[in-house]
Amino acid sequence: MTHDKEVTTFQSVVTLDFMNNEIVTSNIVTGPQPNFNTFCRFRFKIDEFAITFLESNYLTLELHALCGEEIIKIAQYMMPLRELLVNSEQPNFKVQTMIKFEDDKTHSSLADLNISIRLRNPLSFAKDWMKEKLEMQQSVNNVFEKKQLSINILQGRNITNPLVSSDQVEPVVFFRFYNFNERWTNAIKSSTPEWNSNFNFDIFMNPSMTNYLQSESLILQVMDNMASDGAN
Repeated sequence: MTHDKEVTTFQSVVTLDFMNNEIVTSNIVTGPQPNFNTFCRFRFKIDEFAITFLESNYLTLELHALCGEEIIKIAQYMMPLRELLVNSEQPNFKVQTMIKFEDDKTHSSLADLNISIRLRNPLSFAKDWMKEKLEMQQSVNNVFEKKQLSINILQGRNITNPLVSSDQVEPVVFFRFYNFNERWTNAIKSSTPEWNSNFNFDIFMNPSMTNYLQSESLILQVMDNMASDGAN
């Protein structure tokens, strides 16, 4: 790992960061050929988020050196997790590789690290479960009547903001309906804006939607686009 004179007293440690788990730290090892011999296990729920994470994210490994009371990051390696997902049909499939840590500036080799990763259970059952869940949801929706709900925001009157003059206000309206994303009107520079904004939502009249319409209120919020505080 190093060819300095102090090679025999060189101390190093490796950290591992996966998903939203706590960072795992290996044992502190002395010498140029450390045997970290660190085992860690992560339990996570196989759902859409987990599969998407494995498709596009990395296992982050960092090599650190101990200098007195300081811990100095020497190098970082981002290991793609996609290979685990691609080969997820194979029981106990293992990714075993030799990671080469390089200096960020000179790109010279700093260390080689042997690492292996495996899934204890194949992900095929999770993929099938997600597919069945989506199909079930679709079939449930087909039972209930599909409707289109429209929300029209037409105009405002006497909108003011104490932080600016009345001819400087630029009101914008936003709201959230059910579990849809927020909707926003255009910002119009006027104390009597005419937005004439129409928002359409395709909904299924299932029990959840019916209960929402009967028990919840639609909250419209007006903000001044030109000031940090909201207009009233």
